[in-house]
Amino acid sequence: MINRFAPVLFVLGILILGFGFLMLVPLSLSWLSADGAHGAYDEAVFITIASGALLSLSVRRPQREKRVRESCLLVALIWSLLPAFGALPLYLHIRELSWTDAYFEAVSGRTATGATVLSGLDRLPLSINFWRTFMHWIGGLGVVVLAVAILPMFPSGYLRQNAGVRTTSRVKISSRPINMAKVHTQV
Repeated sequence: MINRFAPVLFVLGILILGFGFLMLVPLSLSWLSADGAHGAYDEAVFITIASGALLSLSVRRPQREKRVRESCLLVALIWSLLPAFGALPLYLHIRELSWTDAYFEAVSGRTATGATVLSGLDRLPLSINFWRTFMHWIGGLGVVVLAVAILPMFPSGYLRQNAGVRTTSRVKISSRPINMAKVHTQV
């Protein structure tokens, strides 16, 4: 049964691992500015990197490509699990913040909506505010890459980028979204 979802679990583990490495940026900022949030980042980075590594190492590198159904599952898992890891520094540092509110903040960042349940943002440590805005930047970039990578796979005529391309049950995502992400990162 787990072999059926091996491609999804492997990629999800790699993405969680990468997200954990992105947390090293605000952790470094916290250490440099001595804002007192480094303990929360230490725990969050450890939990995130360990979870990603265990997940990706628990399945062998898949020998087959992802199908459309598996790609949709992967997208759903990314949009629901990455905010849980993104919420960890907020939840661990801001004592009066509930898990639901921390998760809301992280989902707000992943979707780049800008909504917040926090008040007194100017009193938060610099690294926490940086992490919130960094998640919004990552989320905005993710929405663009998702649109370019996933939407052309669906058979609807207005979603296809090339009208003459026939969709199949197996999908190979090209390097085009990766190149687009690189261009957005450089901007």
